[in-house]
Amino acid sequence: YATATLYPPRVDTGSWIGLLGTGPANVTKAEAALKEQLRRIQTEPASEQEVAVARSYVVGTQLMDRRTNARQAWYLGAAELVGLPHDYFDTYAANVKKVTAADVMRVAKQYLGVVRTVIVQPD
Repeated sequence: YATATLYPPRVDTGSWIGLLGTGPANVTKAEAALKEQLRRIQTEPASEQEVAVARSYVVGTQLMDRRTNARQAWYLGAAELVGLPHDYFDTYAANVKKVTAADVMRVAKQYLGVVRTVIVQPD
């Protein structure tokens, strides 16, 4: 019924979280599908279209979130709090635009190798 990913920003190490919302009867199937996608991104290069869509999403959502002066101030404050330069988020967007399918596979192999599953179900 729902899928989402989270990567809560941290100054030090963090975790990437994949969320699936489904009916209890589909838990096993949904978990297997998620694990298959994680395996796929580590062993098969993403298509240029997949990477282009992901790049556009990451850059676009950040730009949309920075539309107001208040949000721009928030980004500047967040960077300041953790010792990043004031133009960090602009540099970040520029770097995201350079990501390739090979980059995605390399990082997936490095960071998505350990999968821990937590299943929450109603009684």
